[in-house]
Amino acid sequence: MEKKASLNTAWDIGKYVSILYRIGVSHFSRRMRENEIESGQHAFLFYLFSHNGSSQDEISKALSLDKATTTRAINRLESQKFVERQRDSEDHRINRVFLTEEGKNLESSLRSISKEWESILLKGFSDQETQLLKEMLLRLSDNAVQYKLTKL
Repeated sequence: MEKKASLNTAWDIGKYVSILYRIGVSHFSRRMRENEIESGQHAFLFYLFSHNGSSQDEISKALSLDKATTTRAINRLESQKFVERQRDSEDHRINRVFLTEEGKNLESSLRSISKEWESILLKGFSDQETQLLKEMLLRLSDNAVQYKLTKL
């Protein structure tokens, strides 16, 4: 008999989000090893695939990460030749981050890995359940970001 999980407390929600995150990181790390991409770097690359040339500050805000974390990740991606920084032509205080050709070449592989993980997670879900889940996760994320902006 299959055991059904019930969510009785906020801790339960956090526990399941944590499980999804940890196993997801393991999946991405294992699958991205061939590209020498470390855990967490894929988020920066995914953002740059659709926002190439963003400033480091824009990346930090979009990913809800502190500037130091963003700087470390961009430094690592730059040392691997996946991205390059360029000073903004109008405001030299701003560093813009651009994918190199090598970085752009990762997009297909990373999107495939992401699709694979999504298929694993959504196994047995109907299209309607999938859409509802996406809407609910977006609301949870929005609530967390609002809290961070106003309380932290």
